[in-house]
Amino acid sequence: MSLLLKFNLWVIRIPLWLYSMGLVVAVGVKSGITFTPLGLDELIDFPAPPNNWSAMSYGMRTAVFLSGNEGDIAFEVMGSILVILSFATLTLAASRVMDPLITRLFLALVIVGPIGMVLLNHIGRNDVFVILGATVVAMYGQKIYMMVFGLFIMILCNHEQTLVAFFCLVILSFIPVLNHWRRVAVSGFVITLAIFIPLSLYVRSTGVKGRLEFLPELLSASFYPFAANLPLTLYASFGATWLIIGWVFLHIYLKSRILLLIGLLVIPFFVTMITVDQTRVTVGVTTLSVMVILREFLPRIVSQLKSLNFAPILGTGVAIVLFLPIIEIWGTSGHARTPYLWIFTSIVPQIKSLLIS
Repeated sequence: MSLLLKFNLWVIRIPLWLYSMGLVVAVGVKSGITFTPLGLDELIDFPAPPNNWSAMSYGMRTAVFLSGNEGDIAFEVMGSILVILSFATLTLAASRVMDPLITRLFLALVIVGPIGMVLLNHIGRNDVFVILGATVVAMYGQKIYMMVFGLFIMILCNHEQTLVAFFCLVILSFIPVLNHWRRVAVSGFVITLAIFIPLSLYVRSTGVKGRLEFLPELLSASFYPFAANLPLTLYASFGATWLIIGWVFLHIYLKSRILLLIGLLVIPFFVTMITVDQTRVTVGVTTLSVMVILREFLPRIVSQLKSLNFAPILGTGVAIVLFLPIIEIWGTSGHARTPYLWIFTSIVPQIKSLLIS
């Protein structure tokens, strides 16, 4: 216990920005860093939509186009800048709206988990926009203009994911503790729908199919990796945040439990089950709800632990997120990105090659 108390004191005293950088390093070591830039054909005839299922995702294409550069390097550089901006925004925004202890717990759960893993392992793709936008909405969404700003960033990634994200928040807002989020959730859903419909019509007018039209042909390929990796598929979606979800479930009434199950689990898992990208999709549609739940319930959890005279709250929380694995299920093959996979795919083969030679 004394060792845990010393660790707790140490993580409390670290300057916030250094603490945040340490968490980013931790998730990078655990899950790796992967560049997955969009193909060059994404910029052909821009702003006309490309003939693939990301036709309505304008975020990364717009950013690279405005930079005046082309090629994979341009996507990787712009993606890296946006990832750094996302971590910085997350740290700054959390510190502005939460007290210091809650901020550090919040950052540990978000950064050293599926959200941080997706940011670092899909650099050059659009995932960063939905996470960055969700951060803005979750931290500042009570101000309508900030909600619209964050929503617009999310839409740059994926209109369908943004619709699902706000719809899930609408359901969760009927939990009494989250009632004050209903205006944000309903407004966000309506605005997203108002943008989604005309943009979908525009994409179809160019002869390109939208995401929803790709679903039937990919359904079986999507269901396989979801089912074949159970229960890892479920764990991968939230990681250590499952502990918070469990606490919330046990401390709310039956009606609220049903709403929590539907809004945070049933709908997101159904969407994940029918789409190829698996964990990436779950993160995309739940980041907003997860951040709102953490923001609202972490203070209650901390208060309860303090009432039990449990002192090393932050140290225990950080130790847990560092210890628990971060897993990603992705692709039609059902490949699992397991902790420290980069060591076995990159470093071990090099060592083996050197030994053989």
